[in-house]
Amino acid sequence: MHEDNNTHEDSGANKVPASSAQVPSMEIQPPPPLTAGMARGFGQDEMPDEAKRFAWGAFLLTPFWGVAYGLPSVIGWWSLSYFASLLVAQMVVDVTDTSMLAFASAVMLWIGMNATTWLWRREGRRLEVLKGVPPRFTVAGFIAKQRKWVIIGFSLLGLSLLSFVMLATLNTPEFVQVRTAYGMTQVEIAVSGAWTVAETLLAFWLAGKLRDGVAESPAAPGGFTG
Repeated sequence: MHEDNNTHEDSGANKVPASSAQVPSMEIQPPPPLTAGMARGFGQDEMPDEAKRFAWGAFLLTPFWGVAYGLPSVIGWWSLSYFASLLVAQMVVDVTDTSMLAFASAVMLWIGMNATTWLWRREGRRLEVLKGVPPRFTVAGFIAKQRKWVIIGFSLLGLSLLSFVMLATLNTPEFVQVRTAYGMTQVEIAVSGAWTVAETLLAFWLAGKLRDGVAESPAAPGGFTG
């Protein structure tokens, strides 16, 4: 029995101390290096896959996004969609509100799909005309800015949907007065809110199709994330 105890003690003494055992490092790893496409100046050479994204800022906050980036085409198409809808609604008696919503939604979705490409071309022309002038921002900087546009845009979208729900369901004097002032029934307000939701879901679908198209292109063998 004494020898067995010594044997156990020896085996325990040969064990590697827990403090010297290899443990996973808890050190925060640095972010991965920028790819060539992300570090490229916006508008330089060919548009990289990293920049081929759905422009949520241009879709949700169209006129403000167009003014911020100095893109007249975005402002022009947005103005056309709404002023043309108002003009047609005044001139054509048989036109429906749904038709006007469909026309405006189609234009907004088209802008969201193409706004980044339009901006890339505009910045490219600027760099060609103004020789030696550096790009205003990199692809990485542009994408970082778009996240802020998305946060603001979806915050306002959430407030709009909440307003639709309240106007469509509440019958307090204040909300009745608002509906009367705009000449809209509760059903019409509910339809407008549902249309906004459907429009946003369609935008998510188009954004996914755009990502899939970039990932499947020969120029992006590693796939596309974003």
